[in-house]
Amino acid sequence: MNLNSCIVLSLLPLFLISPSFSYAATVDITASVSGCGDGIVQSGEQCDGSNFDGLSCPAFGFGSGTLSCTASCTINTSACRVAESPSSSGGSGGRTFITRGESSVRMAGYAYPLAKVFILKDGQIALSTIADADGYFDVKLGNLSTGQYMFSWYAEDAQGRKSQLTALPVTIASDEAIEMKDIRVVPTIGIEKTEIVQGENLMLYGQGLAGSEIILSFKGLKDFFVKLYAGQDGAYQYALDTTSVASGMYEVSARSSVGNTNGIFGGAVSVFVGKKFAPPVAVGPSSDLNSDGRVSVADFSVLAFWYKKTGFPARIDLNSDGAITIVDFSIMAYQWNG
Repeated sequence: MNLNSCIVLSLLPLFLISPSFSYAATVDITASVSGCGDGIVQSGEQCDGSNFDGLSCPAFGFGSGTLSCTASCTINTSACRVAESPSSSGGSGGRTFITRGESSVRMAGYAYPLAKVFILKDGQIALSTIADADGYFDVKLGNLSTGQYMFSWYAEDAQGRKSQLTALPVTIASDEAIEMKDIRVVPTIGIEKTEIVQGENLMLYGQGLAGSEIILSFKGLKDFFVKLYAGQDGAYQYALDTTSVASGMYEVSARSSVGNTNGIFGGAVSVFVGKKFAPPVAVGPSSDLNSDGRVSVADFSVLAFWYKKTGFPARIDLNSDGAITIVDFSIMAYQWNG
């Protein structure tokens, strides 16, 4: 088959919370790529001209509206309209409720059975917990001062693989208790080799919600999705025969679905299929803020420290717009390899 390669979009879901409403919001992912402007969505591009690779405002969590494409081939969602809910917000952030009481944040939901779940406040690990045999966890951070925080979480599976980070900006008013229920941690995904010869099996594995439906998306293999089921321990694996796969770079991401609730795709892994080493891939501005060769929680902590602050070093402003905003977090999520 003749296949074009492109990059899986790993979206960082964000939910803006106020005392009366919960607002679902999304982010733009920025990457610098060659070939931008030819009308073809290629590796590293999110859109090109009027070509949005099948995406629309609802795909980013909005109710309606129109997408636009920037000169650097990234999607602009500013013309999308956000749906409001008086009591809750859906998605991987679950449902959010606000009640009167101690200024606190409670997070409850599902990861993988016996997974270690990490909760971060403003980029720093605030606490960790072990999910039970069903993958359920329930934690609370109390005695919080009023103001805005960046809460986030990720899980580590039995093999030490880390899930994609999920972040929520949260504003806490005086005597306001916030509860986030039905959180769904995105699956982990691992790959046996990052480069394989055509004809070899591409081995993929990871952990998701116990007994959940796992969907694998192969970006570059047009409209190619694989459906399988995680075991009661959350583990899954899949072998793809690459005999008919064209030479090129591909990315694979995974999501969990339970009943009628679909999670988001996250944690993409890259693989080069062919008979030679993969060419270097331009990834745009570097999110490796601590220069350790990884884009991980340590870098997220640096970015979270400067969130909405001034006087930051130029290298912290990943999209060079003069401010540290949600867009910078989206760039980091795109390059995440924690």
